Amino acid sequence: MQEDWETQWNRAWSNVPLWWVILWRGYKKLLKEVDLKSPKIIELGCGSGRTSLALAKLFNGEVTLVDNSKAAIRKAKQTFYNQNVNTKFIIGDLFSLKLEGGYDLVHSEGLIEHFKERQLNELVKLHSSLCNPEGYVIIFAPTLSKTYKIWRFIQERLGVWYYGDEKPMLEGELKTLCERNGLKVLKTVKTPFQVGVLCKPVG
Repeated sequence: MQEDWETQWNRAWSNVPLWWVILWRGYKKLLKEVDLKSPKIIELGCGSGRTSLALAKLFNGEVTLVDNSKAAIRKAKQTFYNQNVNTKFIIGDLFSLKLEGGYDLVHSEGLIEHFKERQLNELVKLHSSLCNPEGYVIIFAPTLSKTYKIWRFIQERLGVWYYGDEKPMLEGELKTLCERNGLKVLKTVKTPFQVGVLCKPVG
């Protein structure tokens, strides 16, 4: 099954409010003791960019949003319209784009689970390489909770599953993936659907 991101991000309900509220609680738990002042933030596979907007408002930061989907970038531009946040939008493949580093916060959500092992490792290394030595990385991925299994089962049965053969991860799997690709895991958090990690680049 192939992902259909153009259809996903063109749907009127693609940014479900309750889902995002749960995710944002996870972000805030990870960032509870983190002091970021006017940070440079980049989101890889940004989708609507809603979380990046919340981060920019929370820390008075500037944002770079990257996605391979034109529909996602259109939605992200709508999200940031008239929000008075310094924002840059980039459309392209994360494996071929030449992105500059030096970000204070590099984050992604709902991204890494769509890639096989080689590209998966490259993607996590990209998070690390884009982050400055004193910065932070946040990665969220779906996890095999009962809630996730039920949610996926219902969507597949209804024929509205647009996420392809995404691979949910256990907390230990995500931590190991980060640690072998240049990141030190500082904290983990679980939501009903996902597991997230707060990391710093190593070396």
